[in-house]
Amino acid sequence: MNFRKALLFAGMLVMSVQAQASTQAASYVTRVQITGSRYLFFLDGSRTSRPACDCCNRWEVDGSTAAGQSMIATILTALSLHRLTTISGTGSCVPGSNDTEGVALLDMQ
Repeated sequence: MNFRKALLFAGMLVMSVQAQASTQAASYVTRVQITGSRYLFFLDGSRTSRPACDCCNRWEVDGSTAAGQSMIATILTALSLHRLTTISGTGSCVPGSNDTEGVALLDMQ
């Protein structure tokens, strides 16, 4: 019985963490701002609820990491080819900037 309770608790914990992250489905990248290794970008579609720390309804990718550079390449390609993009956020603002939600998953269609 304790195993069932632990499994149920773990499932609820995973669902609550995912519910805090915002998503933006099938939208076009409209603008990219570059500040050092910070890549800030905006999409034109609707977005689920943002974290309280997010000031400007934008997304951020850290260009100093290999994963970030891969995401940036996808974002710039989507912008230049006018392709739809789907994003899932991290559910929190990027450390250091504290005003923009980070990107967890990115998909260009």
